[in-house]
Amino acid sequence: MDRKDSAIAKEFESHEVQEVISRTWTFSRPDSWIMGCKITWTPGLLHLGGDIGELTVTHHHALRDLWSGIAWIAGADFDYLMEKTDAERQFDQDVTVAQIVAMANEEALPCAQQTKTFVSAPYAPLA
Repeated sequence: MDRKDSAIAKEFESHEVQEVISRTWTFSRPDSWIMGCKITWTPGLLHLGGDIGELTVTHHHALRDLWSGIAWIAGADFDYLMEKTDAERQFDQDVTVAQIVAMANEEALPCAQQTKTFVSAPYAPLA
């Protein structure tokens, strides 16, 4: 064991492993992962990860139990949460248009396939 490993081992030698309760859900449409995500809660932490990115919220008091934690996050001001992170709001026109088209097609395509007609308009980026 080198000095670095020895220092790390010494730092953690008094730590104990404790099992804690947690819950994880997959949240998506049955036939698509578009806008789908996994949500994991454990006391003090809520993690949301999916096709649009990841968000981990840590608040040991507000997230002490699942349902009050969800109520706290649902009622939290978006700008307040953004102040707590290095993330920035971003707008990507191509990604936004692609997601809107995909969501619209999820409902429109089955109808179009039943009637055997489908009209597609070309996409032109905004100037």
